Amino acid sequence: MAEFHPEPLETFIYDLCQDLSDRARTGTLKLIVPNPKDCLYRSEGMQHFHLHHELFYQISGCSVMQTLVGDLPIHEGECFLICRGFAHWEKCKPTRKPFHNVVTCFHGETLTLHHAIANGNNHPRILDSMRRLGSRPGYLQHYLDDLVYLHLEQKGAKTSVIQALFHVFAEGLLELLRTGRQPDYIDNHKVRLCQRLVMEHLALPELSVKWLAERLQCTADYLSHVFKTSTRHSLIDYIHINRIDQAKKLLMETSLNIGEVGRACGYRDAAYFSRVFQQYAERSPRQFRKSSN
Repeated sequence: MAEFHPEPLETFIYDLCQDLSDRARTGTLKLIVPNPKDCLYRSEGMQHFHLHHELFYQISGCSVMQTLVGDLPIHEGECFLICRGFAHWEKCKPTRKPFHNVVTCFHGETLTLHHAIANGNNHPRILDSMRRLGSRPGYLQHYLDDLVYLHLEQKGAKTSVIQALFHVFAEGLLELLRTGRQPDYIDNHKVRLCQRLVMEHLALPELSVKWLAERLQCTADYLSHVFKTSTRHSLIDYIHINRIDQAKKLLMETSLNIGEVGRACGYRDAAYFSRVFQQYAERSPRQFRKSSN
């Protein structure tokens, strides 16, 4: 079978978002929100979680999300909303149709969309992405907060209310895509992939410069050099900074103890986590949590 080559994301994403908005407005959107049960902020193997929601839309083919509550499929034409803290690992399920999906997520105040096709190992391969910054793009995440709440906490919530809320979210997404500004762009493709791998695998204890270099098929010295040249940050600092940022959010927003927060951010040893946190946050995890309450 010939390799599938879809159009660039920029050429179809606006029409796709408009179609999702229209389907939500007419009550025909297929939206799935899996229940994480008691598995938040825990992961196994290659699974990873984020401190923001991720919205997957399966254009063609089928995805399978490997999670702590089992394998969850995403079929063609379905939207799949993974709530913050829910660990997952995406695989491409072979079907007669080519695999193609779009993922929407937020990193702080930055909106990121990318689309992917199947790789040789049945893992999605990202083709290209779009990023936008607006005056307050984070407000769109609140709509996703409400969608998760309605699905998981309010079992009797009317479908019409959920669809209407998604319609508002989709319209806001379109507005941000049209009017938001493009963040600073990094030319080096390996560096962009490296940043994505870091953000996806913050909870993985094996995450290191060597681990990243092996997956990007280059030497650790080369990756460290091009990363520092492109971003002005050392790669090891980039890993620790993002891990500690994640730890801060967990300390503020969850009741996980210090050791659990450290493990959720990739630090097996609580004492080492506390030392690194002190180095980058200039206070201990306990002091940070106390000052944030």
